[in-house]
Amino acid sequence: TTEIYTLSLHDALPISVLFEDRCPVYHDQGDSNKIDLSNWMSALLPVIGERAVLDLALPGTHDTLSYDLSLQVSDGGIDDRDNLSKLLHRFSSILPDSLADYMRQQAMTQSLSIVDQLNNGARFLDIRMMYEKSADDWFSLHLLQSNEPILSYLKKVHQWMVDHPSEIVVMWLS
Repeated sequence: TTEIYTLSLHDALPISVLFEDRCPVYHDQGDSNKIDLSNWMSALLPVIGERAVLDLALPGTHDTLSYDLSLQVSDGGIDDRDNLSKLLHRFSSILPDSLADYMRQQAMTQSLSIVDQLNNGARFLDIRMMYEKSADDWFSLHLLQSNEPILSYLKKVHQWMVDHPSEIVVMWLS
């Protein structure tokens, strides 16, 4: 099904936003009733005006990078259970793949890539990371560590911002 919501912000003309029931949301650029979510801030610039970032309510994603989790338990993957995290991290290679995959499914809160999240309107990214001693690099984590080091994801955000110079992205790095 498709739902259409009409927004009316102050004295601005009403804007219809189309939310399709699947992700990622694809948009027909020829339809004037749809807003391009990859550039929604620039489209609303007359409404946003000179407001500070703190005056805006930005849509965001929880555990933004959890769409790309490996089967490797992070060194600090379990809050307040450092010893258990370290034990599971050390012995991740002997866990049955089916158990590790089940853990990944439970830890995954996003299914869209970071670029697809941005293209679908997310402007607040919740990025959790940890230095993994065994890999000598920083990785994202949500129980399991990400497939790639954190820098590769940050480069994707940087490139997206270069391609969308009128958009603002706020990142919470923890």
